[in-house]
Amino acid sequence: MRYILPGTNAIVSFITIIALLLRKNKNAIEKSYITLSLFWLNWSVGIIFTVKWGLAPFGEYLYWIKNISAFAMGPIWLVFSFYYTNSRIIRNNKWRMVNIFFLVVPSLIMYIISITNKYHGAFLAYDYARLRVAGYKWGFWVHMILQYVYIFAGCYFIWVHGMRSRSYIRKRSFIIVGGTLFSQIIIIAYYLSGIYLIYNDIDIAPSVFLIVMICIFIASVKYKFLNLLPMALPKIMRNLREGIIIVDLEGKISSQNTAFYNMFNNFINIEEVNAKEFSRELLNKCLCDENGKKAVKAIREGGYEGIKGEVALTSEIYFQINYQPLFDKNEFMGAVVSFYDIGEHKLLTKQLNEKNNRLLEANIRLQEHAKVVKELVIAQERNKFASEIHDSVGHSLSVLGALLEVCRLSFSEKPEQTYKKIETALNISKKALGELRLSVSNFTSPSFERTPLFESIESMIHCFEQTGIKVDFTLHGNTIHPLDKEVSNTVFNICREALTNSLKHGNAKTINIIFNINNNNLVLFIFDDGKGCSNPLKGIGLSGMENRVKNLNGSIAFGSGGETGFSIHVEIPLSD
Repeated sequence: MRYILPGTNAIVSFITIIALLLRKNKNAIEKSYITLSLFWLNWSVGIIFTVKWGLAPFGEYLYWIKNISAFAMGPIWLVFSFYYTNSRIIRNNKWRMVNIFFLVVPSLIMYIISITNKYHGAFLAYDYARLRVAGYKWGFWVHMILQYVYIFAGCYFIWVHGMRSRSYIRKRSFIIVGGTLFSQIIIIAYYLSGIYLIYNDIDIAPSVFLIVMICIFIASVKYKFLNLLPMALPKIMRNLREGIIIVDLEGKISSQNTAFYNMFNNFINIEEVNAKEFSRELLNKCLCDENGKKAVKAIREGGYEGIKGEVALTSEIYFQINYQPLFDKNEFMGAVVSFYDIGEHKLLTKQLNEKNNRLLEANIRLQEHAKVVKELVIAQERNKFASEIHDSVGHSLSVLGALLEVCRLSFSEKPEQTYKKIETALNISKKALGELRLSVSNFTSPSFERTPLFESIESMIHCFEQTGIKVDFTLHGNTIHPLDKEVSNTVFNICREALTNSLKHGNAKTINIIFNINNNNLVLFIFDDGKGCSNPLKGIGLSGMENRVKNLNGSIAFGSGGETGFSIHVEIPLSD
């Protein structure tokens, strides 16, 4: 018996300490329980040593070390109860250690007194036989009373915490308190009855703490004592950005966090209202959407379904309210209500809608502007086309009409001359037809993705030759070299403009177009046998050629080498 009780307690304490130390992210309750178990282990191991070997190997120092636990158990148990109940004494990080120090000071003083054993008495007697003679001194009784004040105070706090809580928290609190009180009753009976004097070699105090450990083990396994943190919920609530309140069955706001207080205290006196009054004030002073009204009413009436809505305190302060009922075995226990600040989201949405409206208005104006520009472009192209028809085809038709009139008058008297006039009129009509086709082609550019560049140029030349002007088209070099779209457009437009100028201004009969292509450059020569021009005026056509070639980092030259003929020389670099 002398070894079984302390040995069992030592083994259980050691296993408990190791199991808790191996757990990650230990909370304050677990740390305080580890400290408590360490003192139980110290006391039990000390008893085993003194029973087995006495004081010979260590002297009185073994008693001093062993009995540290006897003086520390009470304060450590009280600190454990404070962490368990999340007491305000340890809630403030700044004063926590100061408060714990003052709790330990009385036991520390008694321990110092006990070391001398002058006022403590037989409790630390090294010879148990002396105990029956010396008896207990006042220091021993003060020490015992002080320890039980610590222990019963801790039990009281845990009991009150359980009474204020519900369901499994209450049950596990009662198990812990019940086990602790039962163990202390055994110790009190052991000392007061005189049994200690009979079995003076058995220290029962640390052994009965095994009862406490068994009760805590049951609470841990059955009611998640060391897994669910009684202090976690308030701590998490305090650090959340959302305002949170917990409403109990009686319609009271049993808990609230700092964010909730800051959100509503300027509008409603939070400290003086219950859940029903808060709900009534919220409906009177705030604007709520339909679901928001239902959620606010549920705070007052105790709704059984989760509801989410919106509440507007002012035109700039918006909250999303989320009412969530709590049940324990299908029994309604209360509700958690959260308020999430969505004011910034509402402001950004409002600004986005305003910008979208301005963008829509700008888009409408842009469409109107594009419509006007389109009409202007159509009118400009129509005028240009009309001018082209008037200058070329119109002139040819006028001459043709005059010739036909002469033919009609001279047909009977001068048939030979009339035949020549008809020949001339036929040539003029062919020329007019060619000019008309050329004018129309100026408004339609080929798609080089469907038709290669040189095929497009040959098709244009075929139409142009209807004017009676012969065009000689020659290709040299790497004609299969791929040309990008911008180069193809530029070359095609230069050829078309050159043919048009030869027809309108040069009175040419023959035009030569020569291409020479290698891997690095495209060289284009265009020359005719029309009337020359040593100092040509750069109109829209020639200026357009220059601009297109310069955009491709190329060069262009044009003019007459003598009195007749006009030539164009173009070089465009080709990318690899």
